[in-house]
Amino acid sequence: LGEEIRTAEMGWNFDPHTIIQNTRRGGGLLNSDYDVTDLQLLIDQQDDPMRKLALQGLGWVSPSADLLPQDGMIFLFMCFFIGVITRWFLDLLKERLKLRIPFSVALFLVGGCLGYSQWYTRTTGADPNLFVMSSVRWTGLAASPTFLLFLFLPPLIFETSMHTDFFIFSNHLNSSMILAGPAMAFQAFLLAAVTKSMMPYGWQWPECFLLGGILSATDPVAVIALLKDLGTLPDLGVLMEGESVMNDATSIVMYELCIYVLFGETASFAQVARLTLGGPMVGAGFFCICNFLLSRLKNPQEQTIITVCSAFLCYYVAEGTTVKVSGVLAVFTLGSLMSGFGRTSLTAEAKNSLHVFWGILVYCSETLIFVLAGAIIMDHAFLSKMNISFLPQDWGYMLSLYLSMICIRFLVVGLSCFYIRPYGHHLDPVSCSFGDFCKQMFVVAWGGLRGAVGLVLALGVNANPNFRLVTNDPFFADRVLVFTAGIVVLTLVVNATTIERIISIFGLGVSSKAEAEVYKGAEKYLDEVYHSRLDTLQS
Repeated sequence: LGEEIRTAEMGWNFDPHTIIQNTRRGGGLLNSDYDVTDLQLLIDQQDDPMRKLALQGLGWVSPSADLLPQDGMIFLFMCFFIGVITRWFLDLLKERLKLRIPFSVALFLVGGCLGYSQWYTRTTGADPNLFVMSSVRWTGLAASPTFLLFLFLPPLIFETSMHTDFFIFSNHLNSSMILAGPAMAFQAFLLAAVTKSMMPYGWQWPECFLLGGILSATDPVAVIALLKDLGTLPDLGVLMEGESVMNDATSIVMYELCIYVLFGETASFAQVARLTLGGPMVGAGFFCICNFLLSRLKNPQEQTIITVCSAFLCYYVAEGTTVKVSGVLAVFTLGSLMSGFGRTSLTAEAKNSLHVFWGILVYCSETLIFVLAGAIIMDHAFLSKMNISFLPQDWGYMLSLYLSMICIRFLVVGLSCFYIRPYGHHLDPVSCSFGDFCKQMFVVAWGGLRGAVGLVLALGVNANPNFRLVTNDPFFADRVLVFTAGIVVLTLVVNATTIERIISIFGLGVSSKAEAEVYKGAEKYLDEVYHSRLDTLQS
């Protein structure tokens, strides 16, 4: 191991000033609390070569990324163009070969190829093309990962919650809270126990709980993208969506608590309550303001602008100010209240304008975030850390962690069924047979994807030099990022690509004979009423 460390140290050619300068060129700061001198002091103070090497691993961006600010726009619009071409190609595969690949998975793989090109250009010293250089500016946001959430989460969460049936959501609320609260916390505990017993790196319980909390939360971005691709099971989709949004609060609470413990601080009950309950309160407050303005504006463009500003400002006030509550819960509350009570304030033209505008905005956001996620994971999580902080045996630990996570997910969903079965909307014994209930719960367990939110939390750990100083494992922050990235890749490539086939095998997307007869009778009745009314008007 010592020989590997010395070899790695010789190969880094480390210059802290260059690292800081290049991260700023890439569009983000390494850490606002550390300038060039601070980072150099941190490294000079380390006697342990492993900790010194871990700190040197904070280099994110190639010096070749020295672009003009406007050059970053090339990657932005090329991503949108690639998204359109990818969607067309996937539709062609579905039509010609009956092969259906989720749009988010395809974009993720495209991003992985882009990340490889960045890494190859940087390590070989080859001349990069303008597109690769432009993409480095965007992937440099990995050094300030919370900006990614501020940019992408508000439109994705608001648009989905605003177009969710409020009646179905209100009936699924309790079940979603069971899955997102105690079930998610128990899952994090079990994952922490598996991690502590399996990993040979001397991790203590706070480190294990930190990784367990990051990996336990299903990601709203990935789940929402999957459900839109499937377009079936609206009741079950609302349950999964509600869980994925609300367990973000649980994940953030666990994340904050673990950080408090690791850095020798204490967390009060008031801080925990503020994180979990403050989000809905902020969202409700923004809804009152938004609804007041919408009721007094009649121009469709102005009403659309009000909803956009409300979504982004709501998330910023929740996460970016001293309020410090869950921005995801705040925006989800705002969108849900808009769905249930705010539509009456919208004109007919505004409703159509909102549908078109938010559809385009979400399409662009999904395209950009999944391409960026693929590029960041491939470059910064895998290739840049290979054989340094991520050793060959870690592939086995990653696979074992993924399999353990799937088993634990099925266990906690199964335990939650003791509540969901008697009280779940359209899942009780009167409305749903036991066989269909088991099939739907299998889909809930298998469809718990991990994605951008977990990745951003792991990037936050990795970008903070303090984690390389307070843990027994100097490479703890790197391994958290790599393991999280691996789990994200596995859930997107394995779970997301197979869930539609599972739904088809279970026959869940097919209407029963009774439902078909009801729809047929309703269609016949409406047709008769239509022709009768038409005859009356003509006479």
